[in-house]
Amino acid sequence: MINNQQQTFLSVRSTTYITRSDAEMADMSNPNGDIYATDYYVEAQTGAEAFRHDRNFADREGAEILAFHVQGALDNGRALDPAHWAFSRIPYGCDGWEEQELAHEVREARDAGELHPLDR
Repeated sequence: MINNQQQTFLSVRSTTYITRSDAEMADMSNPNGDIYATDYYVEAQTGAEAFRHDRNFADREGAEILAFHVQGALDNGRALDPAHWAFSRIPYGCDGWEEQELAHEVREARDAGELHPLDR
């Protein structure tokens, strides 16, 4: 649940991912021929939680324009609409951050097959 009573800080963030692989694009530094893309999105931090807007952009400018409009709405007393924002993460330094990071590391190790069954 979004706590709209606390001050909200907006930021534009990005995520880079592999869209596909093409063997003809392979070389020594990229043996699989991976082709990457970057998406930009707006994140709002309210207190000890961060929320990600549901719209992604191919360029940073689009995300910055959205952040500008959202900031204007917040400045005019409007609240974040939960229909467009999903919980993203607990920001560094807040209560629960260490537990969140540990759970993430365990998930990654389990997915990579690096956890012994007794470690779960």
